[in-house]
Amino acid sequence: MEVWSTFTQDPRDPRCAMLRASDHDRIIVQQVLDEAYADGRLDRDEYDQRTERVRGVRLLGDVNGLLTDLVAPRPAAPIPVPPPRIYPTTGLERVIGQTAPALTRAFGKPDVEIAEGSARKLQFTSQICVLDAYLYPPKEGTGEPVVTHIDTRQRDGSAIDRASCVAALNRREGGK
Repeated sequence: MEVWSTFTQDPRDPRCAMLRASDHDRIIVQQVLDEAYADGRLDRDEYDQRTERVRGVRLLGDVNGLLTDLVAPRPAAPIPVPPPRIYPTTGLERVIGQTAPALTRAFGKPDVEIAEGSARKLQFTSQICVLDAYLYPPKEGTGEPVVTHIDTRQRDGSAIDRASCVAALNRREGGK
């Protein structure tokens, strides 16, 4: 049974901590202590000390110190996982699925090139934007890495449409 919901107000809620506890609230606390003692979770001295303190409970906030180590908090609500974002690939045909030499032919020499194992990241910049192309080996495991994902941003870090950045890179000096 979920104990916290049986109180007149939830004692853990800071907005209710200064409200006066009722006889009903004190009875609930005593029942929890009785059960904890019967289960062996409290020894006799601790049970007697807490039982004495129950009589002095005036505010709901006083309940917390008596029960927090005996009553489980209510389970957290599961955090919904948003569905993966599906990005349109229109205008990205010159990038997605391409190899590093193909990108170099299209945009010129990369401004940054990072290799990590068999994966690579190539970064191309124009006066308008920055494109990061991530190349990974084909799923079969053999063959030259190809672009599977890209990130784009304006030079100041703000968002830009991916296809617009590809178009801007096609016009940069060094690209064909």
